[in-house]
Amino acid sequence: KTAYEMLRSLVGSEMCIETDLVHVSLYSHEGVRQYISDINVYGNREFSTAALRGMLHCSPRNRWLLRNGAFQPAQFDTDRQRILDAYLARGYLDARVAISARTAARSNQIAVIVSVFEGPRYTVGELTWRARGLPSNLLARLQHRISLDDDMPYTPDLPDALRARIAEVSRAGDIPVPGIVIRTLLAPKSTPAQPVVSIAVTLVAPGLPSTLHGLLSPIH
Repeated sequence: KTAYEMLRSLVGSEMCIETDLVHVSLYSHEGVRQYISDINVYGNREFSTAALRGMLHCSPRNRWLLRNGAFQPAQFDTDRQRILDAYLARGYLDARVAISARTAARSNQIAVIVSVFEGPRYTVGELTWRARGLPSNLLARLQHRISLDDDMPYTPDLPDALRARIAEVSRAGDIPVPGIVIRTLLAPKSTPAQPVVSIAVTLVAPGLPSTLHGLLSPIH
């Protein structure tokens, strides 16, 4: 088609031959604007319903509070990860989160459903220390300055945080930073409902070969 034929095929288009000007009128149908009428949360115990709703990018329509109920479906994945990260930070390593939107009573109303499976809370149990090629008093100094609270949640980033803390304390005390090997295993007293993680730290004097390999985390 020529440009003229294409323009003439547009709805509402007109061409003024005398002046070579083109007048184009575009029509669109936006449809009915949808908004959130409610947010329902199921399966939560660790966090309140209000707390989980506050982690979403959207909120129900409320004219008194000047909330229009707008939402972006593409943002629900980000919301889901935000909620999941909050659970992981409290030791819920097996947590699962799903977010879906369903048509409510009216076609322009959307109900957001947040479904949570929390699973058990993982906690830290015994913290043990070993040293290879380091003076015993040096190991004692590190142990004195580094401890973990009883029953604190075990999180995926705890081994790296512990490793960084050991290196920080070593540098602050003018101690050569040793090789650091951290192993995490489920403690014998663990149960499916109450998993407890034992942490074993092995420090190796700089320059000594080590038969241990990096960070092992069998519970993940």
